[in-house]
Amino acid sequence: MWRRRKFQVLHMKNRVPPIEVVYCWTMLVTISYMAEHAVGQGSFAVVFQLMGEKKVATIQIVFAVIKGLEEPDRYVLLGNHRDAWTYGAVDPSSGSEALLDIACRFSLLLCLGWNPRRTIILCSWDAQEFGMIGSTEWDEQNLVNLGSKGVSYLNVDCAVQGRGFFTGSTRQLDNLLLEVAKWSRILTRRCNNT
Repeated sequence: MWRRRKFQVLHMKNRVPPIEVVYCWTMLVTISYMAEHAVGQGSFAVVFQLMGEKKVATIQIVFAVIKGLEEPDRYVLLGNHRDAWTYGAVDPSSGSEALLDIACRFSLLLCLGWNPRRTIILCSWDAQEFGMIGSTEWDEQNLVNLGSKGVSYLNVDCAVQGRGFFTGSTRQLDNLLLEVAKWSRILTRRCNNT
């Protein structure tokens, strides 16, 4: 099903002003784009063609559970989604790789006799890009358990992107992130000196 929309964009001093777009679902979306060079004389028209399809599909959510030794009824969740709008090198492939690598390392630790204190649940979500359906549905179905037994959820979506160290978390993890950044800097120096 193709939908055609026409948008008028006015050229002003080498900048394209915000375009206000009203979709048929009465949703207002503001798209801002700043052009570096002039885009022509006066105003011009932009035509978007969107292709979409309404259908019901089955999604797959994958879990790995490592039962905790001391507090098996307390959950630490680590997750990422697998679907992408485009090629997905950063979002979600870098997070999927990180999640799989962590799973592999946990497997090795388990073979060596290690057990976590709390239960660890590794979550690989489907249908995230289309409204966060996979994780939201699972959360809603497990809301009581997660509310009383969930300790934390660590999202590894966009695990690696460009240069530098970028993080985001709740305030409770600030000190941990600073410690990780400090050790990361030390390890980077050591690796570069060898």
